[in-house]
Amino acid sequence: MQLNWIKNTLTRCVSKLKYIYGSPKKESTFGCFYFVAILSCLFVFRVLFFATYYNYYTSIAISNLLAAFAYGLFFDFFTCVLILAPYFLLSHIPFLNAFRFFRLIWITYINCAVLLLIVFSFADLMYYTNSMKRLGYEAFVYLDKHFIPIIQDAIQGTPVTYILSFVAIISSIGCAVYVVCAFNILKPTEIPFKQRAIAISLSVCFLLGVGFTWLLPTPIHFSSHMPTNQLALNATYTTLLSTVSPYLNQKFSETVVNSSLNHYPLLKKIPTHKKYKNYNVVIFVMESWSGLYVGPNSIEPEATPYFNKLAQEGLYFPRFFATGYRSSTALFSILTGFPDLPEKPITFDLPKHTTFLSISRLLKQQAYTNYFIHGGDAEFDRIETLFHQEEFDHIVDDAQFDPLLPKGDWGIHDEYVFQKTHQIFAKEKQPFFGFIFSASSHYPYVLPHPKLEHFPKSHPESAFLNALRYSDWSLHQFFLQARKQPYFKDTIFIVTADHTHHGSSLNIIENQRIPLLIYAPGIIKPERNQTIGSHVDILPTLAGLLNIEQIASMGQDLLHTSNGKAYWVASEYAIGWCEKELFGIFGLQKQKPLVFNLPEPSNRQLPTRNLAATPQIELYEQKAKSYLKKARFLFRTNRIAPVHPKKAFLTTYGHKPVP
Repeated sequence: MQLNWIKNTLTRCVSKLKYIYGSPKKESTFGCFYFVAILSCLFVFRVLFFATYYNYYTSIAISNLLAAFAYGLFFDFFTCVLILAPYFLLSHIPFLNAFRFFRLIWITYINCAVLLLIVFSFADLMYYTNSMKRLGYEAFVYLDKHFIPIIQDAIQGTPVTYILSFVAIISSIGCAVYVVCAFNILKPTEIPFKQRAIAISLSVCFLLGVGFTWLLPTPIHFSSHMPTNQLALNATYTTLLSTVSPYLNQKFSETVVNSSLNHYPLLKKIPTHKKYKNYNVVIFVMESWSGLYVGPNSIEPEATPYFNKLAQEGLYFPRFFATGYRSSTALFSILTGFPDLPEKPITFDLPKHTTFLSISRLLKQQAYTNYFIHGGDAEFDRIETLFHQEEFDHIVDDAQFDPLLPKGDWGIHDEYVFQKTHQIFAKEKQPFFGFIFSASSHYPYVLPHPKLEHFPKSHPESAFLNALRYSDWSLHQFFLQARKQPYFKDTIFIVTADHTHHGSSLNIIENQRIPLLIYAPGIIKPERNQTIGSHVDILPTLAGLLNIEQIASMGQDLLHTSNGKAYWVASEYAIGWCEKELFGIFGLQKQKPLVFNLPEPSNRQLPTRNLAATPQIELYEQKAKSYLKKARFLFRTNRIAPVHPKKAFLTTYGHKPVP
């Protein structure tokens, strides 16, 4: 009896559904076909991603990989829903669907959406080799001449994927034409108005539900192994999320942080170290130098033997972190003492914001000559715009080098860049400020000669380590020459990195840790300083060493702080915070934080995850988001520093400015 009742109930439900949608109905069948096709396509691309980067997952537990695929289904499902919601809405509008032209609009939409999904997915497979992150806003902002080196690297790194992408794109176009013809979808279907009205209402509710669901917490970070976190995502989802995140966070970012803030809250005094002298300043930003492989306690001492020796003779910070995962983020933060934003690098919005009190501007007030020297294209990531704006006298990039010099995919090799750097400084009248950005240790790690290879190809990181050793050797050659020149004894050298190489051997903490060395024999005593810091702390620390009192920075003087901390952009949808013994990743919406106990830099063990939602973790999450909130507010309201900072400094603090 109960079985008959259940059977009759199911029959009535099916009849109701048939009444609502029509039976048969080409539009629904066509949409369901594409739903299955898109979901299958995303799953296939995840498997292809796993196969392409299989060597990253050889040591990962099967349970973690299964979790990544399970989370992946979550992201894939909502990606399908987001793509198909407009289709279901348009295909059920009465009257208009009687016209073939209107039907052609939503047919074209769904097929173009699938084609873009395939393009994004293949671009993501190739892009990941270069950046170790899934595709995001880069899908749109790099569609210019700078797209060429990215494509070249992608082809070189994954040539099979490049060929498959062309085959898949052509095949998908052919399949789309076949499916449209097979369904005869262009021909209108006669469905009563009531049925269409109900279907439209359901589609609207469906679309609103998707929008609401997408704002709910999502498990973007669930593992200490970054490639495993990335495996759970798909390129379409991350591209859409990184594109709309500025709008999702607009209300959050426009909130006034503190009503008691003065007009320029970052403008402040810092304690100084010694009697002022116009020391030259030279900052080397080494491409992709990872803290795990660089420094006195690195796991591969042969990778940077000269730097390791140099670190013993200078002020070395082993607990130092990059403020992001892009070179432009690092260059900007080092120069300005200000953090970058998650949604899009600030360098893309610089023409609208010109109030940073950067290292170069501070030194310009002291009659320094400013140099930016780079072996690559200075226009990439709007870097040249940044250095022009921050009052650099000379910008030297690949266009100023001999075109016959050996060149890698990303610029002139380091030894020649450093040679030119030394030649410039040897002739320059003091004081001067040099900002040098290397390129040879950038993927695909091209060396000027195979004989320079030190690590065997059997080593899983041989290509990177050989490039690292070459950059270290190039740095050694620079210092050999510099020591012979008068400017050496009056120069403060700073050596750091833009970010890590994001290799498969790096856990979630080592993926962010980079070296920082302040080297000035006779000026600064050698020390191993355990203070936690990041790129934004270089400016105030340097200002303290040079006795420059007036700064506008969100960083701290690492030599005059009892509580170091580090903030960084973990992705377009998450930020990081490190303080005392905790290291955390916090989502910009309401994702569950991923927090670890911070081990010693010499500890090679996987960090211990702190699962408990303790008040301390909640406090650190609040600090991280408040830090970002303040940065957004000050940047978007142009309240970082005044156009004439000395005058405003006098007004704000009520004493004489620095002469």
